[in-house]
Amino acid sequence: MTDHIQLAAGAEEVGLANMLADLIRQNLEQNPRKWSDFQRLATSVFIQVIDAEVSITLAFAGGSLLVHPGSHGEPRIRISTTAELLLGLCMLRVVNGVLRPFHLDSRALIGNMLRGAVKISGIPRNLLQMFRFARLMSVNG
Repeated sequence: MTDHIQLAAGAEEVGLANMLADLIRQNLEQNPRKWSDFQRLATSVFIQVIDAEVSITLAFAGGSLLVHPGSHGEPRIRISTTAELLLGLCMLRVVNGVLRPFHLDSRALIGNMLRGAVKISGIPRNLLQMFRFARLMSVNG
């Protein structure tokens, strides 16, 4: 499974890159249903952690992931937040493959988006890919 997730040159020195690659590996190992989303993800996600001044790009290509340091290419989805709130994104509740919008963590995410503490762009044109990404990243389901 580890050969499906790779770090691009320079990414191994970025803690965020290692952390998210490991999180995705663990989620795939612990929940085989997440493989469906992983295999259907064909997009790139730029993640910027503003308080740690670090960013990475997750380039998904239908069953593989290459993690780049910084901005790479033209990501379709862009997320900008703090380290604490990024971890909160991984806590979203998923039940039977469906994100639960009224769960406490989901409501917190929506509140943080409305306050501008979590900025996510590219959702309207990439809604299905965003849902797949959220389900893949979630440790709760």
